[in-house]
Amino acid sequence: MAYMVRTIALACGLAAILALPAFSGAGAQSTGSRINSAPPFPMARIRFDEPSELGKIRKALADGEIDKARRIANDFLASDLAPEMRYAGLNALCAVESSARNWSAALAACNEAIRIRPNHWMALNTRGTVYYLSGDVDKARSDFRKAYELVPEKGGNRDVVRHNLALVGVTVGDGGNS
Repeated sequence: MAYMVRTIALACGLAAILALPAFSGAGAQSTGSRINSAPPFPMARIRFDEPSELGKIRKALADGEIDKARRIANDFLASDLAPEMRYAGLNALCAVESSARNWSAALAACNEAIRIRPNHWMALNTRGTVYYLSGDVDKARSDFRKAYELVPEKGGNRDVVRHNLALVGVTVGDGGNS
């Protein structure tokens, strides 16, 4: 049963890892993963400062084209080495490898993203998703808690992390946000 729940989460929720765009304002990332979200389809905010490759990766994942998504993510990482773009590309690659159930490659990508921006919530949340889907609930809980501490209080991203925390048995207040 737990395997089935994780499989459903992988099918319904991992596409949502890249469902929101990567950047807002001054390069602050606003993407998040919501495992087994409701509604079961990605919800997107349109931002014109998002690299087009991230949208292409989301589409490829939504279409079940994991190899194509992986190629786009790797090409993106090879073409732009600015730290904020590398962070976004590595987080996307983590999502791609998670979709392929390639946990070690997913964790390597997430860990590198976290090394680049250790005080940003999103790659911690994505890595928590990898841990959750691969069955390591304790590590998932730890990453979701760290992500929750770092995610801005305003905006829907806090709800994404709160949802993931609930999946691993942690309840947090809403902090006045919806």
